[in-house]
Amino acid sequence: MSISEEDMLNALFSPISQVDSIVYIGNRAGSQDLELLKSHNIKRILQIQSIDASPLFPNDFIYHCIVLGDSPYNDLSQVIPDALGFIADAISTNQRVFVHCDAGASRSGSIIVAYLIGKHAILFEEALEIARSRRACISPNPGFERQLRQLNPNALHQIFI
Repeated sequence: MSISEEDMLNALFSPISQVDSIVYIGNRAGSQDLELLKSHNIKRILQIQSIDASPLFPNDFIYHCIVLGDSPYNDLSQVIPDALGFIADAISTNQRVFVHCDAGASRSGSIIVAYLIGKHAILFEEALEIARSRRACISPNPGFERQLRQLNPNALHQIFI
């Protein structure tokens, strides 16, 4: 699947994109727009930032905050089980979840790819293609991509059963 530069830029500046009926992804601007989040019936927010940032709307959403820098040297694999557990809990309670980082491309995009690998028990390439069909700017950094390629789809799938 070829993605145009225009599609990538449009996605990068879009505050929120729908992955499926429960999961959404976006950027920091999306996480700061209370009306937009409520218009999508978001109930939970998975926030992935390089610093420990306080939830912006703690009375309106259930937050789960993960501190992770966007460097190829950061260990994404250490946060995947926790992040996917939060998403699986949202699914089990039928509550929409918004996953975001700063741009909605590398860190949150990597979590979405891991989610798709686990949810559908598929390999990295297929998960990335699905993710990019929902948000064209999803682009795990090289270190995150290497770690995502090493994930065991069947093991991750157990989180969602």
